[in-house]
Amino acid sequence: QHMDEAKILREIAVEKDADGFSAVNVGNMWMRGGIIPRALPCTAAGCVELLIRSNIQIKGKRCVVIGRSNIVGMPAAALMMAKDATVTVAHSK
Repeated sequence: QHMDEAKILREIAVEKDADGFSAVNVGNMWMRGGIIPRALPCTAAGCVELLIRSNIQIKGKRCVVIGRSNIVGMPAAALMMAKDATVTVAHSK
């Protein structure tokens, strides 16, 4: 039997959310000018950090994120938008 990802994510206490997947952290990540999230999803944050350390300007760029998972795709889209990129999310459904 498959686990219910949405149910599991709802159960994460924000105080113990090391990966940035709780509803509070996700909401704060998507809010412009809001509270800074306590944690960011590490893979998405790592992708943005790789671009920054490679001296690739994100602001003003058009970006395609392939996949809309709660773990990588949607957080990557949110973080790229926070850096002022124009983001398109492509998915398989």
